[in-house]
Amino acid sequence: MKIQRIRSRGWLFTFDDIEGTYTNVYVIQGKQHYFLCDTYLGPKPMEDIKKHLYKVSEELPFIVFNSHYHWDHIWGNCAFPDSIIVGHASIINMIHMYSEAELFRYKKYQQGTVKIVTPTVVFKYFLAFPDERITLFKSPGHTFDSASLFDVFDKVLYVGDNIEDPIPYLENTDFEQYLQTIEKYENLDFKVVIPGHMSSDSILPSKRILKNNAKYIKAILNKENLSTYQRKKYRITHRENLIALEKLGYIPVEGDIL
Repeated sequence: MKIQRIRSRGWLFTFDDIEGTYTNVYVIQGKQHYFLCDTYLGPKPMEDIKKHLYKVSEELPFIVFNSHYHWDHIWGNCAFPDSIIVGHASIINMIHMYSEAELFRYKKYQQGTVKIVTPTVVFKYFLAFPDERITLFKSPGHTFDSASLFDVFDKVLYVGDNIEDPIPYLENTDFEQYLQTIEKYENLDFKVVIPGHMSSDSILPSKRILKNNAKYIKAILNKENLSTYQRKKYRITHRENLIALEKLGYIPVEGDIL
């Protein structure tokens, strides 16, 4: 677990237990709560995060934010039995639909005893904590239930899996809506963007990563020539996207096979 301070009140905890990627858990220390973005692979890493925070700062209650329903973002919810857990209104149905299969498929990644716990508070469009200067908002893209968090005070934007380097994983074919989400990000006055996953354990330049992701999604949407994305740094993610999109009945470019 690598720990980095982000601006005035954030901690970034970066893990490398999943092959081929680094995964982020982001924590903001507000006036009255810690806001914890996604809970990773189970209760063990969450207890490690608590120990660190309580050692270097103070013991505040947690508000947990789930950016979307995927296993590697919710398995640690069970480490917060007395906390508010927040997500978009559609996340609970998605967890009920997919969590059992994901527990079986990815069981080797469990860290601690995982009990599936769904959010206790949901929102349709946005949810604000004005005293803490935190806003959560609907941001469909990677998945239909995706949501994001904006720390207005520190100008830090947490985007879950909607943004990745160098290109995002696609599991939803509403690309127009995805591009609207990225445009919404670009219109926010942020200084740092934190994705759920990264190709390295260092934060990347904010504006560039948004533009690169939008360019790829536009190429998929407009059925452009995708040969650029057969290069080594894109190849694995792009191939998985083509397979996923084919299963969803969407073929970006006929014959684009890696």
